[in-house]
Amino acid sequence: KALPCDSPVAADGEGLRPLLASVPKAREELEIYQANRRSLSLTAYTGMAGLLVAAFAPNFFESRGSKNMTIGLGISMTLGSLVFGKSRLMANEVHLDRAVTHYNTANPSDPIQLLQPGAPVAPEPTR
Repeated sequence: KALPCDSPVAADGEGLRPLLASVPKAREELEIYQANRRSLSLTAYTGMAGLLVAAFAPNFFESRGSKNMTIGLGISMTLGSLVFGKSRLMANEVHLDRAVTHYNTANPSDPIQLLQPGAPVAPEPTR
């Protein structure tokens, strides 16, 4: 049976909470996963600040070198926050995988499997 993993608000794995609630280690890994995702909201603000610096700060300088430097700083802030955020999100996925592994270890007769977004759902076996 295919169930949505994420809440309607965000890709947070909240849809797994009812399943993982019975396995404390799995629940802990889910909570770490969610806390790490929430902590990455600062990278969005840093990226936006970089875009604003690149777009508007050059207006306050007269020399071409200062303008180029502020544009470079803004673009660097934006790209740095993008790369950092993406790498942290990818590294964070291990916690969701561990949560599923802990659940499956505790419930070998009823395992769950995470599907990649867009992956076709396997048909349910006929009984």
